Amino acid sequence: MIMDSLIKHNGTQIALTIDKKDYTYGELVSAVESQNIDSQIHFLTATKSFKFIVEFLARLEHDAPSVIMADYWPEEETQTKKDLVGKNTLHDQCSLVMFTSGSSGAPKGVQLSKQNISHCTQAILKALEFKNVKNQLLFLPLSYSYGLLGQLLPGLLAGQHIHILPSVVHAKFFIDEHNVQLMLSGVPSHLQTLCELYPPDHQIPHIKSIVSAGGELRLDLRIRLREVFPNAKIFNNYGQTEMSPRALVMNSDAKEFFSLKTGEPIAGMQAQLTEQGEICFRGPHIMLGYIGQELKLDKGWYHTGDLAEKDSQGIYTIKGRQDHLVKVSGERVSLKEIEDVIGSIDEVERAIVCLRSEDNKLLVFLKLNQTLTKKEMIHYLKPRLSQTKIPQLYYKVEKFPLNPNGKIDRNQLINSLDSYRLL
Repeated sequence: MIMDSLIKHNGTQIALTIDKKDYTYGELVSAVESQNIDSQIHFLTATKSFKFIVEFLARLEHDAPSVIMADYWPEEETQTKKDLVGKNTLHDQCSLVMFTSGSSGAPKGVQLSKQNISHCTQAILKALEFKNVKNQLLFLPLSYSYGLLGQLLPGLLAGQHIHILPSVVHAKFFIDEHNVQLMLSGVPSHLQTLCELYPPDHQIPHIKSIVSAGGELRLDLRIRLREVFPNAKIFNNYGQTEMSPRALVMNSDAKEFFSLKTGEPIAGMQAQLTEQGEICFRGPHIMLGYIGQELKLDKGWYHTGDLAEKDSQGIYTIKGRQDHLVKVSGERVSLKEIEDVIGSIDEVERAIVCLRSEDNKLLVFLKLNQTLTKKEMIHYLKPRLSQTKIPQLYYKVEKFPLNPNGKIDRNQLINSLDSYRLL
């Protein structure tokens, strides 16, 4: 899969630029072919380096198992994950282990086969139209399935010139300095940051493609991206590391794009909803299982733990996680529903609602764009939410804490209450 595609590219064409150094496809192919690969499990630290990319590609090509480790994990966390691998036997088809970000619980080691990755990569190449854009900006962590499997790998197979950058701020500098057509990707918080770096009426016409995944692409951000990048096709994606990592996609050419819908199943994947509204998938992208846990599928269907709705056109809208359904005073409460209602207030830029388990109280963390009092907020919420769903405590946040993959860290919010001012 890998070498056949890489060899087809012009050997003098630049494949990667890392730390201002260019590497051609010829150099990449030569480096991959020169690797001495064995069948033992190797732990690969996912640095943004030519060395890591070469070793990752070579081992995947030879179907030799690799475990991807992040370079920012604390030493204790790194050792815990190595111990988990050491104490368990990998699936005999496992080519790659990637740890989930842990946003919905304890991190788990996801086992993927070469076939999982190959099928999903081919579907991504087509759905996100990689071959239509010659240059890609990549600042996502390569220990993150979105960065490694969702962007780097399909970009190389498409023959893109991938500019690997340290952060979204570096991406802004690159965009300003290089008037070339570009694909850029990020989680919504990255894209929000990028938009905020430009004045309200500023436009960037040479961005051709924007890829969003790893969280809800809110309607206001979809609109803002269109304003700042008027010529870009915007791709909204949903997936999980467990699905190699893509499952749903929609782009801004669709009339439904600006109505907060998530997308349709990517090629090779089938989707359905349970009676409780949980979205499930079946297809060749589904993982082999977690390390140390048997994969439990319901007649081939993988249960995501996410709630969704499906419209008459077959387009799905992700509504939140099942574990964001909590019980308050005996009533089943959706944190996402409360966030959406609070987020509809003009003065609120973003709201995150959490349940504090020790006293069963709802807390809301608010990023405001104008002054708003608690009294005004409760006055707005009373006709729109039942009393049980109205939060008890309101905290003002200047900036939401993010995990290394750019997702809002709810646990850190709860554990750092002294850092925030009550409304």
